[in-house]
Amino acid sequence: MQEFRAFDYIIFSEDGIKGRLEALADYARKENLAVLCVTKREKEILTFVDVLLDENNFVGIIAVNREILKETGSVNRILKEKRGYELLLRIAEITTVHATNATNIDAVSIKKEPHNANIKEALKTDCYLIGKYRDDLKRNGCFDNAIKKVFYRAVKHGIKEEISVFLKHMIKQDGVFWGIARDTQPILLYKSDDICHNILNLFSEQFGKALQEEGQRVEFFDNKKDASKFFDYIGKQFKAIVGFHTKLFELNYKNIFLHDLIGGGKYNFITDHPIYYRNWFKYHSNIPLVNVEFLTLDNNYVNFYKKYYSKNAYFFPPAGTSLSGTSPKTYPFTFLGSWADYRSSLRVIRKQERNIRFLLNRFLLIMKQNTDFTSEKAFRLALQYYGMNEEENFLEYFSVCVDAMRCIHWYYREKVISKILEEGLELHVFGNSWYKSRFNGYPNLIIHPPVEAKEGVRILQESLITLNVMSWHKAGFTERIANALLGQTVVVSDWSEYLECNFDDGNEIVLFRLQHLDELPKMVKELMTNEEKRQDIGKKGFEKALRFHTWQARAKEFLGILQNEVRVN
Repeated sequence: MQEFRAFDYIIFSEDGIKGRLEALADYARKENLAVLCVTKREKEILTFVDVLLDENNFVGIIAVNREILKETGSVNRILKEKRGYELLLRIAEITTVHATNATNIDAVSIKKEPHNANIKEALKTDCYLIGKYRDDLKRNGCFDNAIKKVFYRAVKHGIKEEISVFLKHMIKQDGVFWGIARDTQPILLYKSDDICHNILNLFSEQFGKALQEEGQRVEFFDNKKDASKFFDYIGKQFKAIVGFHTKLFELNYKNIFLHDLIGGGKYNFITDHPIYYRNWFKYHSNIPLVNVEFLTLDNNYVNFYKKYYSKNAYFFPPAGTSLSGTSPKTYPFTFLGSWADYRSSLRVIRKQERNIRFLLNRFLLIMKQNTDFTSEKAFRLALQYYGMNEEENFLEYFSVCVDAMRCIHWYYREKVISKILEEGLELHVFGNSWYKSRFNGYPNLIIHPPVEAKEGVRILQESLITLNVMSWHKAGFTERIANALLGQTVVVSDWSEYLECNFDDGNEIVLFRLQHLDELPKMVKELMTNEEKRQDIGKKGFEKALRFHTWQARAKEFLGILQNEVRVN
């Protein structure tokens, strides 16, 4: 099935249909029609029963206002044939369908070329529709006749036995049925606590809006506002359930995870290194854990989840959004991150037992000397240094590294800021943590009040240049980068493998190495003084982000993940 957008409509057409189909959307818009489909007869208004009982009247083209799809969902991509007809039935359940044979619409010329339909898949779709609308067919006295038609064609093509078994599943509406029907169900998005300036809830809202733009049904659940509503989901089916650092997937009663009682794939979006959740995985290791998969912003973390937790994970970094209109460049140079004192982590390390303290000190030394290393690579080298088996009990040892990992990240963040300020560059920062930093009092450090996530997007897009320092995500990408690029702001970031491989350094983004911080101030000063270069990088970075790093792009990627994971729970 083909699918494209015109005005506020999405047009769906079956394979083999050609013509200037966007004219249908233009006609529907001018006539103020929410839904327009092409049939073999003259103009008419179709009810749900009309569509259900007369499939042959449908030519295979629908123009649908996007608002309708927020209620019905888009095409069922699990079905291999008759997707348009199945979608039309769902639409007809909730609204009036206007139909035309298209001869009365100017500039429309529709040609239906021969389409070699897969007979078995077409019959399976018929079986699915019989099962889904069994009660409606019985009320209209058509249930038995519909079954006879399916069996007649199945016998004719020598597949009666297979179709008979499949039809029984559909009529019973069992797990096989829901393996198909689930693709038309809502995607449930969880909202989290308003941590990190509410950034996780902003992710949920923007992702949900993008999914709706793709014709998906979306439902939000805010545990903070209405926790009791959660139990209404028990026994329901969803296309997918997505949380953002949510703890809801942990809910269990007498060793039964409540999400095992809710249909649909479960995904938890986690931005931290997976080792931070070692204790959680350890606690649940002997309980039949709900089948949660992970969405992460770093390709290295994907491999870590699979190797050490036996969990499926996807590289799925947060994206950005472009504010309406052109943002005025209010801030010359910004940094949206917070400050923390790495020395507090050092004090925790010094309280460890002697052998652990020595191991962590070696780990920190290796990280300082090799700033491109992942945390786990550096830790293996520390184990090797002391002659320890690097794989035996690796997670147990590595889990004690959490404070050391935070320490090295905050250590380098302080070094980066120090280098910038000491070279006389003015830097705008946000949040009360900076008043506690050793830089408080520097005349060129401009401290602003803390801002919520949405305001942070505006600041990034109103900056000429913004600084990004990764939380040691060595193959990662963050929303701050995406949001800045979408405002044509020049991003100056420390190196990550993903950034190096997917952006043209010096043309779309500017990368620096933590081991060569002396070069950083010179990079920024050149950008400050060379307006032509700065604007060129901003424009090219914007084009790259607009193509690959919007929430609309993530919505398409996520639907691709779901398409490849057909589950029967």
